[in-house]
Amino acid sequence: AGYYFTFFVNAVVASSSTGYSLWEQVKDFLPFLFLSLVAALFAVFSLFVCSCSYMLQLLLPSVVYALVYLFVAKIIKLPELYELMKIIGPYIKIRIQ
Repeated sequence: AGYYFTFFVNAVVASSSTGYSLWEQVKDFLPFLFLSLVAALFAVFSLFVCSCSYMLQLLLPSVVYALVYLFVAKIIKLPELYELMKIIGPYIKIRIQ
């Protein structure tokens, strides 16, 4: 509950000094929240499906989370993903179209 109160106070202060309203901040934040929740659900589900070694159980959710996050970000055409690929693309030779 403290987190939400802190977010609200910071958002109000930021909106008064920058003109970036609370609703605009929430609208900008919601796609990332949705994306994180979807990726987390898949990562947790992968633990229930996999009955493998403990080391793999430690690594699998992280890998599943990252892959699902990037895949869904590409599907919904998240602009930040394309910006990230512009920055790191030349170093890792990956192109997203």
